[in-house]
Amino acid sequence: MAVIADIGTVLRLTPQDDLCLALGDGVYDMCDDQTPFYFRVQGHLYDGQLFYGLFGPVLSGPSRYAGLICNILVRTDATDWRKETLSQVNFKVGPGVVTRNHHHHFGHPDGTCLEGFPRIGRFGMAEVVGAPPSTHPPTIELDGARLRPLRIVADADALYAYLRNPAVTELTSYPVVSESLVDAMIDRAASRWAAGELGKWGVALQHDDQLVGTCGFNEWSPVHRWAELAYDLAQPHWGKGLMRQAVAAVLQWTFRQDQVDRVHAYVRVDNKRSAGLLDRVGFVREGCLRRYRVCRGHPHDFYIYALLRSDWAAAQQSSRKAT
Repeated sequence: MAVIADIGTVLRLTPQDDLCLALGDGVYDMCDDQTPFYFRVQGHLYDGQLFYGLFGPVLSGPSRYAGLICNILVRTDATDWRKETLSQVNFKVGPGVVTRNHHHHFGHPDGTCLEGFPRIGRFGMAEVVGAPPSTHPPTIELDGARLRPLRIVADADALYAYLRNPAVTELTSYPVVSESLVDAMIDRAASRWAAGELGKWGVALQHDDQLVGTCGFNEWSPVHRWAELAYDLAQPHWGKGLMRQAVAAVLQWTFRQDQVDRVHAYVRVDNKRSAGLLDRVGFVREGCLRRYRVCRGHPHDFYIYALLRSDWAAAQQSSRKAT
């Protein structure tokens, strides 16, 4: 059963007093509206080791909350949100995530700061109404292959075998490949999905489920709504359009989850094959980061490529009209 603290949980928040509205510099108002709104938990708030709240995007409710982030703060009754499905909370809704003001206890109205306008705050009741997403990625069928979860034991040998080929890693920032590195990669992917974070898929052939690549995300910022794309593929499968399929499927699934507005990727300037793939799926080269990463002892320049969800959606719409 989902609890309040679970990443991905959908909470209904019902205000229990007049709302305090900050609409601009020196512009304040009170509003008697106890209509509930809904938001999804995307992250935890910590002050050092001290957990003091949660944050996530508002999903639905009165229009005043649209496009904003809800922050809920632990009250002084010390309710354990790792066990509870219903709790009174202080809340602050606004353009971003709160920060601590150490002049006051975090439960005090002035114990946290929220920048920008509008800001909406008070206290209310938070209740779990939706479970978090699956703790592993969905399987996505491709033409002759599939995206599926990486398997900690079953995929290690195949991943190690193709990453040992220097041609696969020489134009990347991979360190020297070892069995322990491969185990850590698979474990990290599984751990990220288990924590409700975006991670990597395995790319496997349909006829025998043999792993031949990985595709997905190295990093994800739920606050700033970006993700860093990365991928690799066994050399015998280069030039067949397989990774282009995989990247396109990952982008489609990710953008439709409404968790990411920007996907970017870093590509060594001499990795023309990878740069060409990103060009073909709609990424824009934004610039060159000089001496950005040290690759096996040598600094290299990297291009940064990015694709915005709005541009992806426009391209999808144009493609549908063309057909």
